[in-house]
Amino acid sequence: MTNLVLICGPSAVGKSTVGLELARLTGYPLLQHHETAIPVAKVHGSDGARFEATVARVRTEILRAAVSAGLPGVITTFRWRFGSAADLAFVGGLRALCDASRSRLAFVELAASFRVRSAREGSEPRVWMKPWLADVIAARGALAALLHQPYAYNSNGGFPYPNDWLLSNTEEMTPAEVAQRIIERFALPRRTAD
Repeated sequence: MTNLVLICGPSAVGKSTVGLELARLTGYPLLQHHETAIPVAKVHGSDGARFEATVARVRTEILRAAVSAGLPGVITTFRWRFGSAADLAFVGGLRALCDASRSRLAFVELAASFRVRSAREGSEPRVWMKPWLADVIAARGALAALLHQPYAYNSNGGFPYPNDWLLSNTEEMTPAEVAQRIIERFALPRRTAD
């Protein structure tokens, strides 16, 4: 059985930072959303249905391979657009994969205010993981533009799979505290000392 941990939430909420801490504590590999989106964008551009469908297929195949290989766990990040049929289909495909393999899909939703997320743009950890965000003004502008999208990036209490879900506010907890909470909520094994 593979524990697939999907960390979702809006931009700059701390998905990658929490994912890295959870990976450190569990030994699970971390597949970040941008690690699949960037190569696809080089081929198809970064907008439109073709881009979205290709990224979803690539991510699903990577996660399918991890489950087939019998990895104990995988962590992945995802900027879920609640209300998007494409995103719901992607998540539904992951649920089907986990159900078919008797694996577990755990959802971790992160939340933080726009003010806090905007202040995180340009921070050392964010730029280290995503160097293209070094231009703080541009990064904050892109973050603000998401406020005008037709989708919500948090479920606002209407998460579609509440039994397999954990909500954490990254304004109130450190990445280490959130990662520990994830381990406790989903009874994930901690990495043993080498």
